[in-house]
Amino acid sequence: MKKGETVCFNVPIKNYGTRFVHTINSYIFRKPGFTVTSNNKVLFPSDIDSIRICYTAPNDDAVVDTLIITTECGGKSILIVRINSSRCDASEFNYVDFSNPQRIFFAGSSKLTDKFIRITPSAVNQSGAVWHTTKVPVRSGFYTKFKFRFTDGSNNNCEDGSLPGADGIAFVIQNTSPMISGGLGGGIGYDGIENSLAIEFDTFSNDSLQIENLRDPNGNHIAIQTRGKLANSSRHSQENTLAILKDVIPIRADGTIYYAMIDYNVERNKIRVFLDTIDLFTKPVLVAENIKMEEILNLENGTHAYAGFTSATGCAYENHDILSWYLCPAKEGQILDITEKDNENLNDFNIDCSPNPFFEKVNISYYIPAQSHLSLVVYDQLGREISILYDGIQDPGKHTLNWEPERNIQSGLFIIEFKYRNSIKSERLIYLR
Repeated sequence: MKKGETVCFNVPIKNYGTRFVHTINSYIFRKPGFTVTSNNKVLFPSDIDSIRICYTAPNDDAVVDTLIITTECGGKSILIVRINSSRCDASEFNYVDFSNPQRIFFAGSSKLTDKFIRITPSAVNQSGAVWHTTKVPVRSGFYTKFKFRFTDGSNNNCEDGSLPGADGIAFVIQNTSPMISGGLGGGIGYDGIENSLAIEFDTFSNDSLQIENLRDPNGNHIAIQTRGKLANSSRHSQENTLAILKDVIPIRADGTIYYAMIDYNVERNKIRVFLDTIDLFTKPVLVAENIKMEEILNLENGTHAYAGFTSATGCAYENHDILSWYLCPAKEGQILDITEKDNENLNDFNIDCSPNPFFEKVNISYYIPAQSHLSLVVYDQLGREISILYDGIQDPGKHTLNWEPERNIQSGLFIIEFKYRNSIKSERLIYLR
């Protein structure tokens, strides 16, 4: 937010008790700019009410604060509020859907379908691309988030041992043309585009058993591909591939909606890729190090390039749809860090939760390098505390415990938060009954 701007939002509150009436005495934020209003200060057992929180920015900085509610029983922290600073360039855009696709150019087989973009249809030998027609600054970093879906997948007569459908999509930064699309099949629509960098979500294994060997590790992987100013290549090699991950959640052509987030941070020279089936990201699935966009690509005025998506099919095929797209380019001279910063203190703080998803109980193992206070707390999606698994001094070394939800806990998404010294890590748990 910018200085003087105001944002307001509503937050539900509930008395989870069954016998006692609670009277709310006050709402407390520690930092200036927050105001809280409520309709009712008395909550009877099981009552649900809402409070309205408004924040008027006293400056351009980001702010994080905790809301404390005081009652006759004392004070309790119920909510953490984070207000991001306004660090996006004026070229920032947000397509919640594509009902009004201004400044979007459709190339190849791509077209607008209802309120989403179909880059390629479920048919053989298609190639398509969509580009934002205005170049955006990428030298100082960017953050993008998009939602996609694949349907009607078929491997036809081209079996690769993976799930039906091909060949996937790519998010691409390029400074060649807003009217271009690249190679078919395993080219995923970006192969052959000069002066480009592509993050591919690949759903077909073009390996030595196929007509064209692109050295794909499997039919379900993510990779970052570039040949700098030269024509890009989807062939995986030391020269072309900046990073690759073969252990990815299954990307299915069954209508599942996937959420992806990519950020390029120039302070750390990293590209981080996030992927999940829910709009909640806890850690990147792929990281590329030592990335300097202005050295890899020939940017306009050393700063700007086109951004968009490409896709392709070959013998195998599926519908490739983009449902929403947000892009925040960093202002020149500012460091954009939308996702949480890396914390070097976490290098030796290792956590593993398995199985995940789980049915009856989940085993939690972790390692800490030194004796210190440690807390492990489980929260639900609304941030409500469900269970305190550990809260005390912990000896160094490897430790194991488990969480077995009580019978009244319903299936759903839960977050387990680990606090060790000044470090915090969160892991997503999916409980199935």
